[in-house]
Amino acid sequence: MIRGATFEAFLNGDVRDLAVRRWEQLLKNYERRMHAFHPELLRVVGRGFGRAPPGGKAFWPWLKEACGSMTAATRRLVEHFKITVFRSYQCHQPSATL
Repeated sequence: MIRGATFEAFLNGDVRDLAVRRWEQLLKNYERRMHAFHPELLRVVGRGFGRAPPGGKAFWPWLKEACGSMTAATRRLVEHFKITVFRSYQCHQPSATL
């Protein structure tokens, strides 16, 4: 299992990190998924983290500046917006009350 810190190290370009080198292909896939989902994420979050970049590689630096780390960003996204950087998962949605 890849930790948020490993994904963050990859996004920061830390090629010396052993986990980044080991999981590089999977991390590249995660990065592609994150950038592909970026427009939907911004529709949900709006200006909740400040003015967002138009897209592309500027997304991660903006999110890092707004939240401090991938772990903190994930926590804030899930707790406040019920979403992740990859997609909206059913398990993050409020349960239905009867």
